[in-house]
Amino acid sequence: MSRDITQGAGTPTHEGTPKGGETSSDARNRLLVDLSIQEQGWYWSRFTAFSAMHAALFVLLSVGDSSESTGRANGLIAGAGLVLSLAWMYIQAISLWYVKRYKRAFRALLHDAGLGSKRPKYFPVSSTEVGAGVAASVGLLWVLLIAQMYWR
Repeated sequence: MSRDITQGAGTPTHEGTPKGGETSSDARNRLLVDLSIQEQGWYWSRFTAFSAMHAALFVLLSVGDSSESTGRANGLIAGAGLVLSLAWMYIQAISLWYVKRYKRAFRALLHDAGLGSKRPKYFPVSSTEVGAGVAASVGLLWVLLIAQMYWR
């Protein structure tokens, strides 16, 4: 069974077996690069999905009047937003754990193999750390909105 993520010639099979004249080491390194690309794609897909869901909830929250039924609906929407943000923060925490545990060694391996560089020193945080900060900020915003709704 072939696992051709990049659809290019010489991509390793699912088992890491070389194809197209690659050595076993080339196949392993290519698989590592492909997995890294795939992991980044998943990360940004999750980030986009959570951002879109929160945006939709913020739009729903902004529509309506000040009637009692709208107030209850807004409370439910804000509660759903808070629950969604807690799920997003949990997923971001798992991603951040993964980055801290595995990514540094993985980047060093790619650098040693001549396939990538280590993270530049001029950018002190990873995109995963930025994403965790965004998720926490959105969660804080939901808490503040809920507090503002019920402490009027």
